[in-house]
Amino acid sequence: MEQVISFETAKLAKEIGFDWKVDKGYFSNGNLSNTWTAIHIELSGQILKQTDNDTSTITVVGRAPTQSQFQKFLREKHNMHIAIMPKITPSNTTVFYSYTGAKHCFNWEDCYETFEEALEVRLKQAVTIIKEG
Repeated sequence: MEQVISFETAKLAKEIGFDWKVDKGYFSNGNLSNTWTAIHIELSGQILKQTDNDTSTITVVGRAPTQSQFQKFLREKHNMHIAIMPKITPSNTTVFYSYTGAKHCFNWEDCYETFEEALEVRLKQAVTIIKEG
């Protein structure tokens, strides 16, 4: 199963207009919802309304796409490209280097223990670059 973006990244995604239909979202307390369609919940703005026997509403802070869905959104809507590259260290372990780039400007930085960790960091960085314009 693909990893969804973090709660922090979901809030940032909302700030730059992420509005793609996805199966999950974050509640205001930071908890990740179950699959919305599976539990009969419909998204209306920032409020989730349960459509079965419960008529209560719950504030939703942001949609929770998978990391690859959000990466695609950044590429298609903001021309922001993110790449994660594995590298074998001298001690025979794998680390992941990454870059975030727009308009052929690449910044190779740091290394991470997992692909997902590297991608999450770069997704947040891409939003920051977009917001700074």
